[in-house]
Amino acid sequence: TASSSHPSPWSPLLRANATYGLCPSYPSVLFGPSAVDDAHPDGLRLVRRVAAFRSEGRMPALSWSNPNGDGGSLWRAAQPRVGLQGNRSAADERYLRLIGECAANAHAQSLLMAPHGDSTASDG
Repeated sequence: TASSSHPSPWSPLLRANATYGLCPSYPSVLFGPSAVDDAHPDGLRLVRRVAAFRSEGRMPALSWSNPNGDGGSLWRAAQPRVGLQGNRSAADERYLRLIGECAANAHAQSLLMAPHGDSTASDG
């Protein structure tokens, strides 16, 4: 797990799927980028828009995170609903960008926090 000096880039989304209304096939608590807070109306709105753009509401959700907190992670999601006209979703694109930014920031922090001579920090 990430330590207090090396916080996790991911945080729980406690409200978005609490009653399974967002996505019945996902758990009630999801994890997303720490930059998104579903306790705040803007964060909840973003999550709902992302889910609406994905098949069956299966928005990108964290499936696994590297326990060392370096931002390494695996995500699951359904295909976006782009359709024949190539529809886009600013909310979906923003959410994906936030995932990438949180992972990159965590990786940079892990490199800064690594002791000198730690080969694992420079391998990735």
